Amino acid sequence: MSRCSVVQQYAITTRNQWFQRLINLRDSRRRRHRDRLLFVEGVTLINALSDEWRVVALASPARKRLSEWTETQVTRLAPETRLLLDEALFDEVSTKEDASSELIAIIGAPPLDGVRLPVDHTVLLMDRPSSHGNFGTILRAADAFGAGGVVMTGHAIDPFDPRTLRASAGSFFRVPVARLDGAALTGWLDETGATLVGTTAWADEQLGDAVLPVPMVLAFGNEKSGLSERLKARCDRLIGIEMAGYATSLNVANMVSICLYEARRQQRAGA
Repeated sequence: MSRCSVVQQYAITTRNQWFQRLINLRDSRRRRHRDRLLFVEGVTLINALSDEWRVVALASPARKRLSEWTETQVTRLAPETRLLLDEALFDEVSTKEDASSELIAIIGAPPLDGVRLPVDHTVLLMDRPSSHGNFGTILRAADAFGAGGVVMTGHAIDPFDPRTLRASAGSFFRVPVARLDGAALTGWLDETGATLVGTTAWADEQLGDAVLPVPMVLAFGNEKSGLSERLKARCDRLIGIEMAGYATSLNVANMVSICLYEARRQQRAGA
């Protein structure tokens, strides 16, 4: 993506419209989706931004000597707008508890609703995910183990929430995310031709004994209630992870990591 050559710069000394916009994008799901913009803060997240992402604005403290890293990112990202906030106002906007934060990016949000991801090997289907931290960790696992993307279905957390972005440690910007429901989800599952493998604590087939198919859509349920009965009935196979101790189930992000590791191991062994 070409970068803007003319940068508009504003000094923010009051809680003006730009200040309120930053607060709204940080806190409001409705505003993030309405404006199709994301609030991004932190070295790890900003380092993960590539040229494919539209950088609408970069905000930093006005009277603070900026680090070499920050100056480099301002040049590299070439935002459309630079916002120089009084330090007290920047601290009010910042989500970081320490004093080291000095750069916030407002970037264009990717398409989400109705996107039909290709299934070349393994894609995750997350049924009603309810934890921002878990979902961000799932994106990290998808990135680490080479999944082709993550599809959300049902009432779920906001993948654009700053808590999700932080938990993803930058993998949000590397892993495609889509949201499909109802007929759109059914149509996508039909057109992929992939085997739908669901996960449940009560499956007869265990992951350690399973030969995982390629291509595969790997489905995981809500943190509390598991896969919906509708999705269970749609699955071609159901698998679980055999437990040795008192625990009967794992945190969903742990389950995703284990299953993706095994899928990648089998795919590499069969290559």
